Amino acid sequence: MTIAAFLHSVEETMLGEGSLVVVDEVSMVDVILFYRLLAHIPPGTRLVLVGDPSQLPPIGPGLVLHALAGHPSIPQTELKVVKRQSEASGIPLVASAVRSHQIPSFAEFKGIGNGVSMIECPENSLDQTVQGLYRQLGGTGTDYSVQILSTTRSGNGGVQHINQLFRDHLQRDAEPVFCFNSEFGVVQGMTLERVLLSVGDLVMFTKNDYAIDLRNGSLGRIVSALPVNNEQSDCCVVDFEGTEIALKSHQLEALTHAYSITVHKSQGSQFNRAIIPIRRSRLLDQTLIYTAITRGVDQVVLVGDRKAAEEAILAPASAARRNVTLPDLMQSSTN
Repeated sequence: MTIAAFLHSVEETMLGEGSLVVVDEVSMVDVILFYRLLAHIPPGTRLVLVGDPSQLPPIGPGLVLHALAGHPSIPQTELKVVKRQSEASGIPLVASAVRSHQIPSFAEFKGIGNGVSMIECPENSLDQTVQGLYRQLGGTGTDYSVQILSTTRSGNGGVQHINQLFRDHLQRDAEPVFCFNSEFGVVQGMTLERVLLSVGDLVMFTKNDYAIDLRNGSLGRIVSALPVNNEQSDCCVVDFEGTEIALKSHQLEALTHAYSITVHKSQGSQFNRAIIPIRRSRLLDQTLIYTAITRGVDQVVLVGDRKAAEEAILAPASAARRNVTLPDLMQSSTN
């Protein structure tokens, strides 16, 4: 479960003396959420933190894992054997170079295969190049075996551009999903970004909804539309990784299309083949590229501005510019 779900559903009294709490992907945890977690755990509980400080830092304040990793007062183990990708795929070698701020050797792209490749193209043709590559790698728009991981939300190669392009191409004649609006009655359902929804759409749920056991970041596909009569009517059925869940009108606004998702939203997930559009932006840095590359299991293809990618890999990560006091506080507490 997520930390939010843990705080919501696990009472402090349920954790007895000697309980073990394991927290994964701690690099994404900001100092506020970490404080809430620590305040929720009773004394005598063993806390195990798992994460990679080279992956994306939290969106919120602080650098909790970065401060804790390497601190002499905390017992630590470094896992060095890659389990997600095989060595033969070539992905671990490239990821290791990027993690060390070194320019990797990219494999020549020859279609469906293994490894990490780079295809250069100008920014104004980035969307169309990604679309063609998606089809070339076997992407059909019906599952997540091939996934586009965008470094930005807007602009060429961004989540919004790619999702609109793919939906217009793949879902032009798809059956619409309807919902109930208190002012206008039955209308076609729309996403968080006011984009129309249809049967077959790949979608992401962007909230924590404990009533239907969905979490922010859950990926799914709309498999059927349902007749709608009022606000309490179920609108559609979405298959979330093998579990079919019916959504009501107010829950459709938590959906966004997911032919492309941000690298931030992908953290903790994996995909057989990943396509990463690259263009210059203030968000592009070494941790973003490293995290995106390590989402792929068999094949990763970077598309776009090679020079921008190389400069981002060589430069210090943006997280290094954050002013944090946790390391100093920990040092003073051990003196």
